[in-house]
Amino acid sequence: MVACVVALHARGARLWISLSRHRTPKGTNKIVDKGIEFDQVDRERDWDDQIMFSAILFYWGNKYVLEGSHVPYWRLDGVIITILLQAGPVEFLYFWLHRALHHHYLYSRYHSHHHSFIVTEPITSVIHPFAEHIAYFLLFAIPVFTMVLTGTVSVIALAAYVTLTWTL
Repeated sequence: MVACVVALHARGARLWISLSRHRTPKGTNKIVDKGIEFDQVDRERDWDDQIMFSAILFYWGNKYVLEGSHVPYWRLDGVIITILLQAGPVEFLYFWLHRALHHHYLYSRYHSHHHSFIVTEPITSVIHPFAEHIAYFLLFAIPVFTMVLTGTVSVIALAAYVTLTWTL
């Protein structure tokens, strides 16, 4: 199951990157009328850090959490818990974490890398230093941990949550 979730996550991200790079030269809704330079592509080469990090943590969770490989395919209560947690406390905490990253101290040391791109495209949303990946993972893992701890986790809820929140 972990391999399927990670493969789906990676495929979705790769498809999103390819689609956006195709639309950039063809589209009329550019913010900056400039092509992507090689420096920007080089800075974006770590786009899959968050996918690899997630894969390692999901593997450990599947291997070391009791009954990790016997998760049911569907549980409505887990889906509802995930939606409520994401729409409430996770989004609230995400706002304040992102705002804190714009404080001069954290911005100059970490977050400025994310804003250094001239031609913005969807992949620039996930280009962060590794410390930020850890903070974002812990934040967005709150619904996943809650589903696991309450026994309401399901394959579809987990795969949909990871694909929708960690790819977009």
